[in-house]
Amino acid sequence: MKKSIFTFALLTFLTATSAIAQTQDNASFAICGSTEGSIKQSSLTNCSVLIPINKNLTIKSFTISILAPNVEVKKEGSFTDYSCTGNQISPSALEALKKASPANKILIEEIIASDGKTDKKYPSFQIHIK
Repeated sequence: MKKSIFTFALLTFLTATSAIAQTQDNASFAICGSTEGSIKQSSLTNCSVLIPINKNLTIKSFTISILAPNVEVKKEGSFTDYSCTGNQISPSALEALKKASPANKILIEEIIASDGKTDKKYPSFQIHIK
């Protein structure tokens, strides 16, 4: 009985420690406040910012990759990359977003953010235009 209580306590501790470590290490980001995986085209072109969920982070740069209009995802080279500085979507990327079709896939990649001490690269994510 004591062994099973100890095992349960140990597993609970390890699970909680792992969850805390993942929360601190894996930052989440939102485009114009949308964390749903999709956004209206008008909202995206009116807002045009990448926002860290962790308010202690400052975005240094990121790349936005937009599926070219009328191109299937399976074709190689169908995405066009736009480099962005800070948390603002670049003007050239905004122009491409205005021409993008609904249901287009947008990739947010190469996110570099700083906690004030060090810069770190964060995982990519995708969003669809409604």
